[in-house]
This record gives sequence, C-alpha cells and structure tokens, in this order.
Amino acid sequence: AAAWQVRWGGDPEFSQKIYPVIKKLLRWGVRELDEDHDGIPNVHGIDQAWDTFPMLGTAAYIADQWIAALLAGESLAQDRGDAKFAAWCAGIRQQATQVVESKLWNGEYYNLSYDASKNQIHNLCFIDNFTYGTLSAALLGLGEVHPEQRIRRGLQAIWQRNVMPCKLPARVASNADGTPADRTVHLSQAGGASQSNAYTPISAQSLAALLLRYERVEQGLELAEKTAGFAINHLQEPWYGQLFFSSETGKWFYGYHYLNCLGAWHLPYAFLGAEQHVPQGRIRLAPPRLPVRMPLFWKLFCGQVEFAEDAGGITCTLSSIRQEETILKELRVKLPSKASPGVAKVISGKVGEVEKNESELILSNIVITPRGKLQLRWE
Repeated sequence: AAAWQVRWGGDPEFSQKIYPVIKKLLRWGVRELDEDHDGIPNVHGIDQAWDTFPMLGTAAYIADQWIAALLAGESLAQDRGDAKFAAWCAGIRQQATQVVESKLWNGEYYNLSYDASKNQIHNLCFIDNFTYGTLSAALLGLGEVHPEQRIRRGLQAIWQRNVMPCKLPARVASNADGTPADRTVHLSQAGGASQSNAYTPISAQSLAALLLRYERVEQGLELAEKTAGFAINHLQEPWYGQLFFSSETGKWFYGYHYLNCLGAWHLPYAFLGAEQHVPQGRIRLAPPRLPVRMPLFWKLFCGQVEFAEDAGGITCTLSSIRQEETILKELRVKLPSKASPGVAKVISGKVGEVEKNESELILSNIVITPRGKLQLRWE
C-alpha cells in the first residue's frame, strides 16, 4: 500500500512519514514471525487471513506477499537513498526466494505450505498463489516475485485444477489430481462448503488479471466473463459483497460486505499491461494481445489508450480528456511477443527523444495538448 501511494499517488509527504514505519514493520516480521529463520513469516493454521482454511509453516501465498513487500521496501529505500535498508530487503528476499523455490515448487505449481517442524508438505493447488504478491508487484512495476517461467507454469496448473473442472468459475483449492480440496477447521463447513472447496469472486477476478498479464489471454477473458456472468445472473445484486459460495451448488455460505466487485479494476490494467510511477513521470504499456482499447484514469494520464492493427502495421493512440497539457517524462511501450513490427514513428504529439532497447520502445519528454493525442505507428 505504501509503494502504491508513492508510485501511483506521487505523495512525497506520505512517503516521508510512512517510510520509518515500513522499516520497522519489515524488520519486525523477520524478528518476531520468522520462527524457523528461513526469511519468511510462519503461520500456524488460521492466522493467515483464510480463517477456516488452515495452513502450517511456510505458506506459498504468504511467501508471495512477503517477497512482494520486500521488493516494495527495497524500492522505497532506493527512492530515499537508503542503501543499507535496500540491501537488507534484498538479502532477506533472496533467502526467502531460495526457500520458496526449493521447498514449495513441485514442478507444476507451488504447494500450499511446508511445515519444516514436521517435514510435512501440503500439496494443494491454491487459486491465490499469485494474486496477492505477484499481481501487486506487476501493477506497481516492482519486478518479478518468482521466476517468470514458474509463474506461467503455475498459472497453467491452477487453470487445469482450479478452473477447468469446476461448475462455477473457479475453485479456491484443489488436490494435486484436480479433485476438490475440503480442508477446514470449521466442522459445519465440511462436505462441499468449506473455504478451500469454495468459489470466491475476488480471487477469480484477480486470477483473470494475472492470466492476461502473462499472455494467457483466452483463459483470462473466459474467466473474467464467467465471473462477471456469475455476479450479474446469479447474485443479481453483487454489491452485497458476499464472499464464499459452494463450488458445487453456488449457494452463499460465508462472508458479507466484502469489496469483491472492486477487484474488476485489475482488468483494465491487465489488458494494457499498464504501470505508472508518478514521481518519475513514467508510464509503461505492455498489452498481452492486440487490438485493445481501454480507459486509464491516472494521475499522469487521463483518457483512452488504444492499440490497433491493420494490414500496414500497428498504431498506438493515447487520447487525453484533460483540459490542460499532459506531460510525461517517459513512456515505455512493449508490444506482445507475437508482434514483430518495424521502427515506430511519432504521428502526433510532441516527443523529445525516441529510442529502442531489445524489447521496448522508450519515448522521453512527451507533451500531449489539451484533449489531444499522442499517436505512434509501427509499419
């Protein structure tokens, strides 16, 4: 949240106030919560936000959040010139990463948890393996929480086990063979209505955004549409914020007044692969597929972004709705891996410099007139 407020909010006063708290919090997490000294806070059952779905020891989705938090702490430290704390975050992150990759990765996905005290692995496939840390880090441009190929492989495994076999859009957890997991400490939820064997819209929406970010576009679209269809046709009043539904019957059984619907805001950013860094005046666009047209209501840019294809090439257009000039220090554009265009030209808008590295087009010192356009063209 602190990194979001800095990168998207561009609030230097908040950064100055919150930074000492962030340092204390991350150090406290290592000192007080990391009982086995592996660089990751430990959990003891239901003390990890899933309050009837137990996890023990090192939980993959906690590790995902923790590594993302360390990336955020490292970024905040670098912004403030605090090399010592940046190095501390990097060191703990490297230790945590080594543990996650060696203890939790099973070749297809990250196991639910590993209890070092009993040398016990729980190999459930969990829908939220990547939706808390990896997705947040992607939206904020903090870097990869896990090796990219393992994220891609893990998303495929989640699709095969937690989406494809389900009557509803997705299931929270599945056994390794794709059958429903029913792991609960709450006896009245057993038998098909446990949190592990449930559908929750917010997890499905976030998974859809991740699938889009990692170029599993058809899967992401399918899951997003099913999730929207469930909200419109089944709930009829989705703003009630009901959280958990039986994955077998669709009947609601737990949780109320959750902000499920707001998870849909992940999707426009995923379709555009959009990131912004307000203090640096930088935007990055990396759409996973063309064509695409989406609005962005951001501090740095407010308007519509469109990538269009025709027989002659690819066009990217940023159409501002502001009454004043839009000024960007930098715009980076990465086209999908399947696109292989030539050199981009600036058709409209003022751009100081255009360069290209191995994978991205980099534009510097950009000015878009009031209600004007920046338009790029690859022939």
